[in-house]
Formats: sequence, C-alpha cells, structure tokens
Amino acid sequence: MAWIGLLGCIIYVLLILLFPCLKGTFLIFSKSRNILIWPFPVYSAIAIFAGITLPLITYYFIKKAANKSHNQLFKKNALYILTPLVFFPLLMYGIFFRQLITQSVSANLLYYVPVFILSFVIFRLIYVLYPYLDSIILKWRSISVIIICSTLFFMLSGLYFTFTIGPHSGDEGHYLTMSESLYYDHDLDIHNNLGYPDNTPEIRHHNHVSAKSRNGHWYSWHPFGLSLILALFVPGGTILRHLILGLFGGLGCGGIIILCKSFKVSTTGTILTTGLFSLSTLWTVYASRCLPEIFGACLIIWLFIAILNYRYFPWLSVIIALISCSYLPWVHTRYVPLSVLGGVLFCSSILITSGKWKQKSIHLSIYCILCALSGIVFIKIHSYLFASATTYPIDKLLFSFPPGIWYSLATNKSSVAVIPMFAWMITATVWCIGKDPVYRKNAAFALLFFLAVLLTTSATIFWRGAASVPNRFHVVIAALLIPPAARAYDRAGPVNKWWLIFLGLLSFTQLFWFLFFLKEIRIAFCNLADILGWIHPLFSGLATPFLFYHKSLLHSFAILFFSGTLLMHFTNQSKKIFHIFLITIIFFAGIYSASINKSRKYPDTDPVTISKRLENANLDNAFLQSNCKINAKPITSFSNKFHSSKIASVTTEKLDSVVKDTLVSQPLIEVNDWADRPYKWTTLVKPFYGGKGLRLFCLRGLLEGESQAVLCIREGSHVRYEKPLETTNGKVNTCLSVSCTGNGHIYLLIRLKNEPGTFIGKSIVWTPYNNKLLEKANFTTPDCLINTDQQPRQ
Repeated sequence: MAWIGLLGCIIYVLLILLFPCLKGTFLIFSKSRNILIWPFPVYSAIAIFAGITLPLITYYFIKKAANKSHNQLFKKNALYILTPLVFFPLLMYGIFFRQLITQSVSANLLYYVPVFILSFVIFRLIYVLYPYLDSIILKWRSISVIIICSTLFFMLSGLYFTFTIGPHSGDEGHYLTMSESLYYDHDLDIHNNLGYPDNTPEIRHHNHVSAKSRNGHWYSWHPFGLSLILALFVPGGTILRHLILGLFGGLGCGGIIILCKSFKVSTTGTILTTGLFSLSTLWTVYASRCLPEIFGACLIIWLFIAILNYRYFPWLSVIIALISCSYLPWVHTRYVPLSVLGGVLFCSSILITSGKWKQKSIHLSIYCILCALSGIVFIKIHSYLFASATTYPIDKLLFSFPPGIWYSLATNKSSVAVIPMFAWMITATVWCIGKDPVYRKNAAFALLFFLAVLLTTSATIFWRGAASVPNRFHVVIAALLIPPAARAYDRAGPVNKWWLIFLGLLSFTQLFWFLFFLKEIRIAFCNLADILGWIHPLFSGLATPFLFYHKSLLHSFAILFFSGTLLMHFTNQSKKIFHIFLITIIFFAGIYSASINKSRKYPDTDPVTISKRLENANLDNAFLQSNCKINAKPITSFSNKFHSSKIASVTTEKLDSVVKDTLVSQPLIEVNDWADRPYKWTTLVKPFYGGKGLRLFCLRGLLEGESQAVLCIREGSHVRYEKPLETTNGKVNTCLSVSCTGNGHIYLLIRLKNEPGTFIGKSIVWTPYNNKLLEKANFTTPDCLINTDQQPRQ
C-alpha cells in the first residue's frame, strides 16, 4: 500500500495540473479586484479532500512498511528515499486557496516546493548510494559512454529547438550563413548569400557586417571558426549539424569528468556536480544552438586538462594544448586572452613539472614555435579581411564599463540568475585555494581563467551579452569551476551538500519549464524565471529570490548570498544549525527582495487574456469566490477579446481596391448574404469561436454621410442580431447582450444602405459575462446595453 500511495501522490498532482476544471480559474483584474471561478465545484471539493487524506494515508502506510522491512534493506532504503514525495499533493493547496493566500504565494509554492522536495529525494538517494557510487572508478570506457550519451541528448535537444522555433534564434543565422558561404562559394563574403541587399551602413549593420571589411566586401563581424567546422558538414543537413554541435557539448561534459579526476574528486561528487551543471539552462541551451560558446568552452576544458596532466601524458598534452590555444581565437576574438593565458599556464606547467630538461625543452620549443606561427597566421588573415585586423573597435570596449564585472554576477542578467549554483561554484573555488593545499594551484588556475573573462568581457558596456541566456560570456569558463566545487562537495557537511543540490535543481527546473513552454516562448534566449509568469497563469507573480532586481537591495542581497555561501564553506561543516540559519536568512531575504520589485506584473491583467480565460471558465454552472470590496467598474475596462485590435471601416465610395488600409469599399464587394438577399456585408474582425453563454458586445464608431449602417451578429448559420445602428450626432455607441450556444464561429458584420456614407470603426468589445460575475467582481455593464433575446430580427 505504501508504494501505491506514493504512486497515487504523483498521479494526483499530474491530474490536478492537467485538468483545469479541477484547479479552477483565478483572474486578477487589478490589485484589489480578483475572482476565483470553480467550473465544477463538486469535483474540486473531492480533489481538495483527496489532497488532505492521500498524503496522510500514504505516510501511515510508509511508516508501517518501514517497521516491517527492517530485514529488507532495499525496500527500507527505497521508502526512505521516496518518502518526501508524500508531500507533493500539499503544494496543490497553493492552487486551491489562491483566493486566501494570493496568486503570488501560490505561484511560489508551485515552483519552489517541488524543487525543495526533489532536493531531499536526491540528497537521500546519494546518502544511500554513496558507498556503492564511490566504489565505482570512472575509467575511459565509462567516460566514453558519458560523452556519447551527452552528445545524443544535446543533439536531440538541438533538433527540438530548431524544429520548434527555427534555426535562426539570436546570432545563429549569421554563423549558418558563413558556413554555407564557405561550402558553396568558398569565401566569407556573404553579400550574395543574403540576396544582394542594398549596400548602406544601416543594412550592413543590420546583417552584422563589419564596417572594417576591406575592399567593400561583406564580411561578418562574427568570427568564422565555428562556421569553418560546420561548413564540412553542410551536405548532412540539420541532423548532422546538431550531431556535431552536440558532440562539442558531450566532449565538454567528458572533459569536466576528467578534470574532476585530476582533482581526485569522488565519483559521487563528480557525477552530481557535472550532472547539475550540464543539465542547467546555461549549458544545455547553448549546447543545442549553433553558437560558439560551447565550442569555446570545450577547447578551454581540454586545454585545462592538458595543463593539469602534462606530467602523465606529455606529448598528448602538447598536442591538445596546441590545438586548443591555436583555434580559440578563431572561435571568437574575445577568447584571445584565454588563449594567451592558457598558453602561459601550459608553459609554466611544463617548467615546474619534474623530469628531464631535454625532453621538456623540446616540448616547450615545439609548442611555443607552433603557437607563435598560428598567431601570425591569425593576424595575417584578419589583416587581409579587416582594417586593423579587427572586426570591431576592441580597444574602445575594453574596460569601458568596470561595474559590469559585478553586474554580471549580481543582477537578473547574471550567470547566478540563470544557474544559482554558480555562486556555490565560485565560493567553493575560493575555499579550495584557501583551505586545500594539495589542489590549491589547480583551483587558482581555474580562477585565473574566470578572472580573465571578467576583466576582458564583463568589464564592458556589453556585459549583458545582448540577446542571450544570461550570461553567455561566462559559459566558456564556467565548467572550470566544477572540479573545485566537486572537491568542496566531498568535504562539505550535509546542509552544505543539500544547499548545492537545491541550487542546482533550481536551474534544472528552469530548463524543464523552458523546454516545456518553448512553443509559447518562441525565442531561445531569455531568462525563463523572468517571463514564466507571462507564459502560464499558474506562475503569475512568481518571486525569484536569485534575480536581484530591486536597485536599493541589489548590492545588499547579492553580498549576503555570496558571503553566506562562502561562510558555509569556511565554517565547521558539523554546525548544521548554523548552516540552516544562514540558508534561511539568504532565502527569505531573496523572497523579500523579489516581492518588493516594482517591475513585477501580473499577465492576467491583460484584457485579451482575461476574456480568453473567462471564455473557458463555464460561468453558468460555476461557483465564484471573490474578496472584491472596491467601487464598481465597467467590465469592458478589464475584459475584451479585441483590446487594441484594429477593426474594419466601410464606405459606399468606389475605391481603387476592395480594401485600402482598414477601409473597405462596399461597391467592390460581391453579394455575400446568406439568405440570397442583395446585400454586401463587411466583416468587422476576423471570424472567431465565441464559446457558450452570454457575451457582451459593444461597438463604437463614426457614421458620416446620409447612409444608415446595419449591424448583424451571426453564430454559425444562426442570426443572433440584425438591426440598423442608432446614431447620435454621427456617433455610434451600441452595446448588446448576445446569448451564444458555442455552435459555429461568430461573424460580426456591417453594411451601409444605398445612400452615400462611411462608417469608421473605432473599437469593439467582446467579453463573456453573466450576472454572478458582475455581482461577485462588482462589475457594471454599459447603460445602453440591449438584450438581443428581446429584440425582433429585421
């Protein structure tokens, strides 16, 4: 029964999320005007009761089964690991009682409670499997399997991105265009590949063509290192391209594991930290797209492997370091400092490694000579393509905005915003340098790479990284901080270990919802936590503690988050109460910071959204809850299917074409009456499905000339209203109550009688409503409202 109960808890949550009729519809019209609509109150009441009894019954059977299974170790451990899942149904109460606890609290419970529960499941899983996992030695065969599996995962995610939102998100199109130019034209001039657009500075800039291109050529300001590789696989199409891009991500993941072995990290720490990082939004999104970040990160990772393992594999390390350092500048110009730093660190690794000087001098000479030659070739080719050998004024960008260093770590556009465990990784690296003498040098090398990126790319006016998942500039070196973090995880106490798991799962949760709502997002580059509330109404008002919006609290909360996490590393790991206290302070300070964010809005206040959700709410049989105690307001101010939409106008004048802008020439329309009358009807808006129930329709406009306008509302083949419009001083202001059956589309039609005239449409209102809604939400209808059921049809 315990297993059935656990399965039932999971199924229960899925049923509530999948069936809107159970969780009701919560509408926020304004800060003080909201309403909760229960379409099927009996079913919802049963669901609420089940949400209380199911966890209690399941927990009882788990305790009973645990007492009986003291001789069955596997069963006892499995129950111990999965027990936190019992609390899953309780998070649904945030949905059921939105009217009492507010939508913001409900959204946070729905988003964070699953992360909190799953973090304990994983923590318990690791606690149980730790002896078995650490007995596993990750050899080359195991690492190869991980590389292959990672490659396939990133290839499939890349195909999902491309087939869902297209291959040209962000700068992808520019890299793809260069690869096609290299393959088909054997050059980098992309003018013909773009269809020969006008050669103006504005259009060249729009197409990211460098203003420094020599001899009038159209050379992109994006480096062509990635495109040169992909050009070899252009005939293979989309699948082969994503296989190669996925391979870079897979080799990066395999390289991280090798680096962890170089730090003598346990298998548990290696798998956990690598898994949490590689399944983060930061890594997975860029591994799925045709952009140079993951390719550069892969080269940096293997360069670091060569630096740390020269003593064991001298010749192989020289080859890997040579390839990485030589090709990094071609992948992107901003990787030049990393290439130089990597070269210096590799040379120092050769010099400080014990061994024969003759052999080391040979390695050092070959490496330095070939690196110098590659640098000369790089400069020569760029001098041939671009004036001053640069695609844009690099000298003017360096250190153009030093505060960007801090902002890249402590704002809603920072790496920490999209992958909160990044703060744990940075502070763990500092701990490794200060408290781990054996691997202090290795951690210092990793931190040097990180500082190089901060100084050369983050300290500029473009520290945000433009349209990207924040912060793409840190992708190239973020993985180097994983081995020190894994090293710190091995000696961390239970609370500190759970803190890492929780922070890592926050990013994994972002990735999950990112992929789930990708069709609605329609762009691949955003911070999902920023926009999730706009994507789905259940997440409206989501507070994000790790997005440091509020300027007055920006620095204080960021400092608290980093310093608190750093303090957890440097204090005695057995002090559980102190660490729990620190985490509590950090978390609630973050919630407070996000809760007073002035820019946070509720998407439900959009009149179009409210109208759509009212349409699906089945108002006639629903039970409505509201705490609205403010002055009455017109429902048309809050709900309108055609809010800000353009509507058609019609004239009896014979124009050059049937439609000119939004003006329709009635004489040019063919007879289109459904009853074979000689009438010509103009459609005010595109036909739409109106749903079932009462609908409020309002039309505002101007009627010029002597003609009279006739309005008709049809639902499918049935005429719901047809009558001349009344005017006052040429102004039309008509409001109707229309009873719809939900059978067929709604047609809002107008025609002018034979006299000369013009009807100019100003606005249309269409919203579901009934008396219960008006009463509960304290809404009013226009004074001129006409009930069409009482009006004779013409």
